[in-house]
Amino acid sequence: IPGTVPDPFLRDSKFGIVKYTGYLTDNLTLSALYGENRLTRRSINPSIVPGLPFLGGTANQNPAYWVNGAPVTNKQGGAVGINAEDKSKGFRADLEWVLGNHTLTAGIDNIKFNAINEGQDQLTDRWIYARSTATNIVPGHVGSAVSPTNPKGYYVYKLIFRTATSMSLDQKAYYLEDRWQLTDNFLLSLGLRNDRFTNRNNTGEAYLDAKNQWAPRVGFAWDVNGDATFKVFGNAGRYFLAMPNQVAIRGASSSTFTREYFTYTGIDPNTGTPTGLTPVPRVDGGSGPYSANGEYGQPVDVKAFAPSDLKNMYQDEYILGMEHMLPANWMIGVKLTHRSLKSAIDDMCDAYALADAIGYTIVDENNGKLIANKGNSYIAMAHCYMFNPGGSNTYSFANTDANGNPTGSRTDIKVSSAQIGFDQGVKRTYAALDIYLERPWDGKWEARIDYTFSKNRGNTEGQVKSEFGQADISKTQDWDSPALMRYSYGYLANDRRHQIKIRGSYALTDEITIGANARIISGGPISCLGYYNPGNIDENSPEADPVGYGASYHTCFGKPWTPGSARLGWTKTLDLGLIYRPAFLDKKLTLGVDVRNVFNANKPLQVNVTSETAPDTVNNLFMIPLALQTPRTVMFTASYDW
Repeated sequence: IPGTVPDPFLRDSKFGIVKYTGYLTDNLTLSALYGENRLTRRSINPSIVPGLPFLGGTANQNPAYWVNGAPVTNKQGGAVGINAEDKSKGFRADLEWVLGNHTLTAGIDNIKFNAINEGQDQLTDRWIYARSTATNIVPGHVGSAVSPTNPKGYYVYKLIFRTATSMSLDQKAYYLEDRWQLTDNFLLSLGLRNDRFTNRNNTGEAYLDAKNQWAPRVGFAWDVNGDATFKVFGNAGRYFLAMPNQVAIRGASSSTFTREYFTYTGIDPNTGTPTGLTPVPRVDGGSGPYSANGEYGQPVDVKAFAPSDLKNMYQDEYILGMEHMLPANWMIGVKLTHRSLKSAIDDMCDAYALADAIGYTIVDENNGKLIANKGNSYIAMAHCYMFNPGGSNTYSFANTDANGNPTGSRTDIKVSSAQIGFDQGVKRTYAALDIYLERPWDGKWEARIDYTFSKNRGNTEGQVKSEFGQADISKTQDWDSPALMRYSYGYLANDRRHQIKIRGSYALTDEITIGANARIISGGPISCLGYYNPGNIDENSPEADPVGYGASYHTCFGKPWTPGSARLGWTKTLDLGLIYRPAFLDKKLTLGVDVRNVFNANKPLQVNVTSETAPDTVNNLFMIPLALQTPRTVMFTASYDW
C-alpha cells in the first residue's frame, strides 16, 4: 500500500516436513525425514525519530549546560534495529536391519543453516554522557577528561555499534548403532557417530571446517527380575556441539564497535547533542575512535581468525541409574550423572599476549590490523581470534612489509593456550544425584517428588555467560585475556546445590481435577567483577585493565573473588490448577484455570555483579537485583476435542 511502512515488529515462521517409512523386508526398514524452516525476524522500534540522536547517561551532563535546572533529554526512543531472515534445511535417513539378537542401524543426519542480515544495525547517532576524574578514562588507551576548565571530568563519547551480517553452517554426520539383546533381560547398545561442522561468513569463506570428530557411545539396560519391577541402566558417550552461526557476528564477519571520547562546551537544548567538542587525547599513540577489540568495520582474515586444527566443543557424559517398583504402585528411581567438558571454543582478544607467546612484538596498527615484528619479519594480527582454551591452536598469519602492506604469503604458527597465559585451561564438571518417588495416575490421583543434589564447577559455563546476561554465543568476554580468567574457577552461574520438585493431581469428581506443582531451589552463586587488582595493583594503570573492558575481572575491592563465595537465597514457587470436563458434552470440552506463583514470591534470581564503574569507584548498583521470580499470573484455557 503506498505510503505505508513495514511492520516494525514481525515474527513469522514457516515449516515444511516430509516423512517416509518403508518396510523393505520383514527385518529391513528404511525411514527418511526432510524438512525446511524459514524464520523472519523484524524488530525496529517505531518510536525511533530519524535524525535525532539517542542519548545515554544524561544525569552525568555538566550542570552548567542544563536547561531549566534539569539535564537535556529528547524524545528519541531507540537507536538499533533487527531485520533478519533465517533458513534451515534438514535431512535424516535411517536403515534398520534386524539380524537375530542384533538390531543394526546406519544413518545420516545433515542440517544446513543460513542466516541473512543477523545482528543489529544502528539507525541513529548515539551519545553517552559520563564523568570521571581518573587519570585515564580507559587505562592505557584513553586519557583524562580533567582540565582547568573541566575540573570534574565531564565528557561524552560517540558510540557506534553495527553487527548485521550473513552466515551459514553445514552440519553433516553419519552413525552406526548396534542394539544387542544379549539375554532376554539385558540389552547392550553400541554406537559410533562422526560429525563434521563447516561455518562460513558473509562472503562464503569457511572459518571452521572440523572433520572426523568421532563420538563413541555405549549403554545398557538390565531388567533384573525379568518382569520390569527392577531396572538398572547406564550410558557413556561423547557429544559434540556445533559452533553456532552467531560466531560470525562480531567475529568472522566485519563489525563496528567504537567509542570516540570528547569534552564539550555546550549541549544543544533541542536535541541533546553535545557541542564544542574537543577529543580526549589517546595515550596509546592512536587517535579518533577507540575499539577494545579492534572492531573498526574492516574485513576479517578468516584464515587467521580460527585455527586450522580447531575442533568443536565436546563433553563426555556418564550415567548410572536404577528404577524399582514399590508396594501400592509406587516407584523409586536413582540416577548418578557426571559430565566433563573436554574441549571448548571461545574468542581470545588479547593480541599482545598472543604476540608475546609466538615471539613477536606489536609495533604498529594499520587499518584496524596490528602489525607485529620478529627479526624484521612482519605479520598482520587481528584484535580477536577463535581458539581452544584447553589445547593447542595453529594460526595462519598474513605476512606484510614494515608498513603493513600484505606480501601475499602466510606464516603458520602453533601455540598452546598455556603459552598465551591461560595456565588453568578449560574446566567444567557437573556431578548430580537424582532421586524420585512416583505414584502413577490410577484414575483418581497421582504424585511425584524429585530431589537433585548437584555441583557444577569450572571456569567455563558454556557458550554464554549468565553472570550478567551476555548472550554472545562462543564469544563471551571469558577467555578474551589471561587476566580475565585469573581466579575464575569456582561454582558456575547455573549451579544449584539443591532442587526439590513436587507435583500431583487429584480427581475431586468425575468431571473436576485439581493439580499442584511446587519448586524449592537453593540460590545460585554470586560473582564479583572489578578492575584487575588482587591487592597490589594501581587501578589507574594499564595493568588493571589490559584489554579495556573496565570492571570485568574476578577481583573485587582489592582481593580475588572466587565465584560462589556468596550465594543468592532459596526460591519457593507454588502453582495450582483446575480442569473441568463436563459429562453432558461427553468430556470433549475442557475448561481450565492455572494460577502460577500463587503466593507472588519475588526473590532475586540474578543481581548486578559489577562492583565498580571506574577505577577505585564503587558501583552504587552493585548487588542490586536484575531479575526476580515471575510474578503471579492467572491463565484460563479452553479446548474442544472434535
